[in-house]
Amino acid sequence: MKGNRTILENASQSFKAELQLASCTLISNDCSYLLWGTLMNEIRVYNLKKHIEENALVGHTKTIEKVIISQDNQIVISCADDGSIKIWDFNRKKLIGNLLGHLVWVRDISICKENKFLASGSNDRTVRVWDLEKMTEKMCFAGLKRPVSSVGISAKRKIIASIDWRFTEVQVWI
Repeated sequence: MKGNRTILENASQSFKAELQLASCTLISNDCSYLLWGTLMNEIRVYNLKKHIEENALVGHTKTIEKVIISQDNQIVISCADDGSIKIWDFNRKKLIGNLLGHLVWVRDISICKENKFLASGSNDRTVRVWDLEKMTEKMCFAGLKRPVSSVGISAKRKIIASIDWRFTEVQVWI
């Protein structure tokens, strides 16, 4: 379902962009961009200052579950129902990494403050920690009772936490 929708409307500005069944959304840390994942397997990028839609980030094969951006707005990371995590150079709008390890839907991702580590949680009942500099899996917490719906990671990877999809159990690794 495509259609024009008002993206931002306030006393000083109003503009529209073409939406394609958005599944998640993000505003860049400097408030210059609106990004949204779609059910059509892409991340759309809207420049809020220029009022134009820029190149979409295309690479997933199923619905985008979450999109996050590094503190410095240089790296965009996305996860999807295809079990993959994609790393994008946001300035060049180019795919620079593909983290594989989850067997099914990756439901959530969280980046640490230093932009060095990423935590991911999946319907495969695992939480994984990734080294973003080496683009490799650092550790995996497997055997959880239920699929994971939410993850968090502290600075320097000291604490990792997850919540199951029924919101009844919190796991914490220190």
